[in-house]
This record gives sequence, C-alpha cells and structure tokens, in this order.
Amino acid sequence: MDSDEIKRLENSSQMVYFLPPDSEISPVSSNLSKDSSEKKDWERKLSSLKKGQCISQGLFIDDSGENKGDVAVVVDITAIGDRG
Repeated sequence: MDSDEIKRLENSSQMVYFLPPDSEISPVSSNLSKDSSEKKDWERKLSSLKKGQCISQGLFIDDSGENKGDVAVVVDITAIGDRG
C-alpha cells in the first residue's frame, strides 16, 4: 500500500486492531488514547490479545440503543463455524 492509501485507512471512523507486532503496540495505543496512564493500559490490552479477539474503536450504541460515542473496547469474535 502506498502512504496515501494508508492515510485514508487511518482516517476511518471505525478502527479494528488485532494483535500487533511488538514494535507497533506503542503507536497503536497512542491512537486509542492520548492520556499516558490509559495508553499504558491499552498497551497491556493490545499485547495480551488472544486468537479471536480484537480492539474496536469508534461510535458504539449499547443494547438499549443509547449512543456511547467514540470508545474503544476489546471484542471477542465468534468463530465462523459457531455463528447462526
């Protein structure tokens, strides 16, 4: 990918992060939070992601329909074979 394509992807309103290489954990955590203590927490969460997990950042609506705004959460992904 060229740098212009990468910039367009990074400008997305919804970001999904899977287990990044060690060298990318700090830059990715900086995307998730600018607060230094929260950044350390995201570094820990990023480095401990397991198969079938990701961190999704963007606008979320909870089960009651309330808009939670721009947040980042760890998501457990259901395996394709287990989906209904």
